Amino acid sequence: MVSLIDKGVVVVAMLMAWLLLREAITLRRLAGAGLIVTGLLVNAPKP
Repeated sequence: MVSLIDKGVVVVAMLMAWLLLREAITLRRLAGAGLIVTGLLVNAPKP
């Protein structure tokens, strides 16, 4: 469970940089974030 949170921090940091620092979110970064989120969903424990 800790590894899921650890990997999700990257996406949260990207969103915070966009909101607070006005960093540009390119298509490449968006695709990377999408792959990370997909990996998190695949590896999440099933109830």
